[in-house]
Amino acid sequence: MAREALRIREKLFGNEHLEVADSRRNLSIILGDEGKWGESEAMAREVLAIRRKLLGPEHPWVAYSLDDVAWAAGAEGKVDEAEALERESLAMRVRLLGSEHPDVAKSLYLVGERMRQRRNLNEAYSFLSTALSIQRKGLDKDNPDLFENDAQPGFDA
Repeated sequence: MAREALRIREKLFGNEHLEVADSRRNLSIILGDEGKWGESEAMAREVLAIRRKLLGPEHPWVAYSLDDVAWAAGAEGKVDEAEALERESLAMRVRLLGSEHPDVAKSLYLVGERMRQRRNLNEAYSFLSTALSIQRKGLDKDNPDLFENDAQPGFDA
């Protein structure tokens, strides 16, 4: 279905349109969920290129695309590149949205988790605690999106 939706949108809008990018993103996520990481990463990179071209280099949707590429690249074992992309996304979000925005908390969480996976626990703690602090200001303590309600194994502060 996702491939068919992409074909329909490409036919309607051409290859470089935000609607086409959205369909490609959906397909990229499905491919990743199926363990087809190489295809997922390639599709995520296409989405990133379209969004940068149409929205410019500094846009919240470009930051989301950076995260998508990092997700797939990280699963492919490209940990250094994934971390660089996540840090780029974080810096962009801080510039565009300010340091207290919920999307900044998400980016801090992603970088912190990457640091935790790499066993850089001091840096991981710094990123993750900052993310949690931002969330605590804006979310109810029982909100399921609150990072402290999503404890990760292997990191006990």
